[in-house]
Amino acid sequence: RFLFLLIVRLGRITLSASWLRADEANKGMKEFTLHNNDVVTLRQNGVVRIDVTDSGAGLSKQQVDRVFGEGVQFNVNELQAGQGSGLGLYISDGIAQQHGGRLSVVSEGLGKGATFSLELPLFNAPDEELPES
Repeated sequence: RFLFLLIVRLGRITLSASWLRADEANKGMKEFTLHNNDVVTLRQNGVVRIDVTDSGAGLSKQQVDRVFGEGVQFNVNELQAGQGSGLGLYISDGIAQQHGGRLSVVSEGLGKGATFSLELPLFNAPDEELPES
């Protein structure tokens, strides 16, 4: 099912990117409006997934359930030195959803790090289907 996998370790952070083939349930068609207002319909041909894993503070089950909420912050003075707004993950999740994707997180608990994942659909755009710009 994987067509591509890349793993990079940067100190205590691991970044992995993968391209997964779309299964039959996820091979929907989607219309896109181009800058010149032409409309093209393309078939989904896969999903790109980017995972970022760290070995840091981790999250409790209750924190995982709330982490993408508006204005949510945990241990503010310890982790962000009081400088966070609690909007970064909330906004990121909204952008992922607007693009047909999803943002998720898993953690084995406090002190055990976390993995944040972004999944976005990929669409096949053969050259002959796209109008000249």
